[in-house]
Amino acid sequence: MRLGWKREILPAVLAVGMIVAAFYYYPLLPNSLPVHFGLKGQPNGWVSKPVFFLENTGIFCFTYLLLTFLPFIDPLKKKIEPKFKTAILLRDVILVFSAVVYFVAIEYARAGALHVDYIGVAIGLMLIVLGNYMPKVPQNWFLGIRTPWAISSEANWKKTHI
Repeated sequence: MRLGWKREILPAVLAVGMIVAAFYYYPLLPNSLPVHFGLKGQPNGWVSKPVFFLENTGIFCFTYLLLTFLPFIDPLKKKIEPKFKTAILLRDVILVFSAVVYFVAIEYARAGALHVDYIGVAIGLMLIVLGNYMPKVPQNWFLGIRTPWAISSEANWKKTHI
């Protein structure tokens, strides 16, 4: 397993984009921003501007670090080494989804209207990619459905992830 700089371009662009958006939109947005939306697209959870930007950027960076470096300390590291590109692809899908949610929340705070279609499309695309690639992920301790019986039996792991 090796990390190449080309694999890190997308997360870096997303992180820089989130930081640039924070500096650009900070003075333009109201003092409280939405962080949770109901089924009809109406916000039902709010936080202050500093908390919104720091929390979302922090969670994004933590998720990046976690999903990038956990395979290196996985006890079943030898099994995931041949499929490391798949793990990185799943990491990128999760990071893109979290960035989309971040920018949609900023747009709602700026414009006052939520485009629920964007979130629906993002969720749909994320589930399509995850559903396509999860069966290709080998047995490991950090990615997938990690029940005790799935981790202890490779046959059970494969049946669980089909």
